[in-house]
Amino acid sequence: MRPRRTHTGTRQRGAVMVETVLFLPVVVLLVFGVVEFSFAYQASSVLADATRAAAREGGAVGGDDGTDADGKDYVGHINDAASIVLKKLPRGAKPEYMMIYKANEAGFPGPDSNTSLDAASLFICGFNGWNAQGCRTLAWNPTTEKFDPQGGSWPAAAHNRCTQPYDRIGVAIFLSYEPLTNIFGPVLRFEKPGTVPDLGSGMTDHAVFAFEPAPLGEC
Repeated sequence: MRPRRTHTGTRQRGAVMVETVLFLPVVVLLVFGVVEFSFAYQASSVLADATRAAAREGGAVGGDDGTDADGKDYVGHINDAASIVLKKLPRGAKPEYMMIYKANEAGFPGPDSNTSLDAASLFICGFNGWNAQGCRTLAWNPTTEKFDPQGGSWPAAAHNRCTQPYDRIGVAIFLSYEPLTNIFGPVLRFEKPGTVPDLGSGMTDHAVFAFEPAPLGEC
């Protein structure tokens, strides 16, 4: 009597193929997820470092009106400090705007009643809505890889560095971020529109430092 042939090997190969088809997309998604998260986290970290470096520099050069030997005012020094750090941004991250402002009690621009920092704040600041409090906006120039002055006003002569409590300077930077793929979400594009209702979204961070006291001869 001839033995019955079995198909165990064929069944096992078929089962492996089915498992591969089922789990391969999951593995691919996990890999892309890790990559996307890594790039987004790096962009967020660089953004935080840039705002801190810029605000720290602003606290040290408060009152600089550009009459020194280097010819740069406090905005120029802040711009340099931020731009150096922003060169570390990963692919897909693009600086859009920077806001330099006199921080209120909560660390935000404008009057003490404002407790937010978003595109609407940038819009108000850029169109001179907070000149009384002190606010400047700058737009990113991809050619020079620095920010160009845009709107608002906060002259160096208005910085209180002589009488306590000294003014505090805040720096906010706004980014657009485009992920490697669109399977995990849309592009985070920050757009400063002509009217507030059309505001976009993006990555934003800010830092606040107190001005260093002015030399005795300047007060």
